Amino acid sequence: MAKTFQNFLEGTIHDQRHLETVYERIDYLMILKESIASHNAEKAKEALKEFYQYIDLDHQNYVPPEDLLVAAIGRTQFFHGLVYALLLDCLAPSVFAYSLSLVHIETINAMKRPEDAFIITCRMIDTYCDYVNSLDNIKTSEFSAKVLALIDMNIKNELTTRIIAEHLHLHLDTLQKKFKAETGKNITEVINERRVELSKVYLRSSKYSITDISYEAGFSDASYFVKVFKRFTGTTPGQFRTQK
Repeated sequence: MAKTFQNFLEGTIHDQRHLETVYERIDYLMILKESIASHNAEKAKEALKEFYQYIDLDHQNYVPPEDLLVAAIGRTQFFHGLVYALLLDCLAPSVFAYSLSLVHIETINAMKRPEDAFIITCRMIDTYCDYVNSLDNIKTSEFSAKVLALIDMNIKNELTTRIIAEHLHLHLDTLQKKFKAETGKNITEVINERRVELSKVYLRSSKYSITDISYEAGFSDASYFVKVFKRFTGTTPGQFRTQK
């Protein structure tokens, strides 16, 4: 591994100062990773900003890549992998996690300008930290974690407390009371909260209309989606999109 890395350096390093900055940017990558793992979005984005200053410096001092857009897309795909590897450390693979990943991949591949790479990566960091911080607000036992996993696996399908109760072979009242006692929330509230978190990712992409997003996030209709979104965030989906 060390020899492979050394061969890589010999093929890509321009001079001694460039070599020093390679190790410096690795340090910022570690800070970024640690910050995301602790759900500190602002610190992670500061580390990302420092990392991108080195990219700008490279382009000033050395011959930049022939295709800056291709290089930017590849770099952003790397950050996507880093962010979602951390996401899956705290989430079982699910429709929810896959949907988060898919919409970001679509956004990366549709990138039009190299300078959009930094913005897209910041949005990925926000997505991760927003979602995991929302999970921290729910204290889970083995039982409630099973309910949450079931919600995440079926987030885009018709999903009610009754359907979950039937899947877990529990009486409806038993399910509701036990989940409420353990988490402080009712199941319908958590389903809607999860769907709002998913919709935020779609709203950060210009590809989807509000109506499309309502269905992608599992809501039965757009008007109900707008009502629920505003209740959880204090803004309408359209306002959220312009703010982000």
